[in-house]
Amino acid sequence: MCRVALSSALLCIFVLGCGGAKDEPPKPLVERASLLGHTEPVACLALNPDDTLLASGGHDGKHRLWEVQSLSEKVALSVHKKWVQTIAFSPDGKYLATGGGDYIKNKPDAVDGRVFLWNGKTGALIRQLKSHTHNVDAVDFSADSRWLVSGSWDGDLILHDLEKKESKTFPGHPHRVYSARFSPDGKVLASGGGIDDDPKQKGVDSGELHLREMPSGKTLWKKRAHRRWISMLAFHPKGRYLVTGSQFDPGPIKLWDLQERKELPLPKEMGFKVASVCYSSEGNYLILGCFDGSIRIQESKTGNDVLHLKEHAGRVYSVAITRDGKTLFTGGGSSVGGGEIKVWRRPQAWR
Repeated sequence: MCRVALSSALLCIFVLGCGGAKDEPPKPLVERASLLGHTEPVACLALNPDDTLLASGGHDGKHRLWEVQSLSEKVALSVHKKWVQTIAFSPDGKYLATGGGDYIKNKPDAVDGRVFLWNGKTGALIRQLKSHTHNVDAVDFSADSRWLVSGSWDGDLILHDLEKKESKTFPGHPHRVYSARFSPDGKVLASGGGIDDDPKQKGVDSGELHLREMPSGKTLWKKRAHRRWISMLAFHPKGRYLVTGSQFDPGPIKLWDLQERKELPLPKEMGFKVASVCYSSEGNYLILGCFDGSIRIQESKTGNDVLHLKEHAGRVYSVAITRDGKTLFTGGGSSVGGGEIKVWRRPQAWR
């Protein structure tokens, strides 16, 4: 059973560089509520195209739909064996996709290579798609909602044609696939992979970034981008730039110019570890969920923090922001304290 813990407190956190006159007083950030119901950390969040529904997936094996306006739970479902690790709405709002598994080694019953397609409005199960042979850590839809990609620990990417109900497999990552994202125009697929701790791979950069042409699957570019597996990908809304990150890489997130095929220097050095990332709707801000339970919003051009607060007890595994830039959702938790989604509201927009 879910609970919504409402808060009337105003967190008077100063916010700079977000528009308005220079002498305008800082606008307060309001914590509207905490959405409670997941008994384990919240691993993934997604908003539907009109920002009326929020989908969440947890390490408790459940995914939930929440009505954004009322902050009430619409449906809670449990079909995955262990964790729901990835979740996505189609751009037309018709579908919701989920994938998952467990990180427990040498435990076959924890493996879950299934990908499920759901009704994006009601939450009803439509069908199970072609399965992987190992856990699924990534799902994403193309801009026209025709294609769904899934990425797995088996090293494969499966492209599901939702119109023809067909699928094709693109092998290519030498190790596991942990992340996959379509570019905003749907013409390019970025995927990130790598390996877990392996003594034989000591000192080897195993975090591989791949770019593929869609829907042909032709490889456009490969790059060993991180020391450890790439668990985060975020396209800038205009599609030229891509942010990559690894939850277990000692280094920071990285910024790539996909047109020039090169890494760009970050605007400012980061002295903290990032667990989740997304861009605001117009790409002016980066929203970062951190290992220490903090949330940061940074100007994407300067790297300056316009918001920094620590409210989660554990790692912030997932972040999502509405297209109007006024409502922020952050998901996290711990195995001791359970899962929690925090809802933040601000009068001015982060776009």
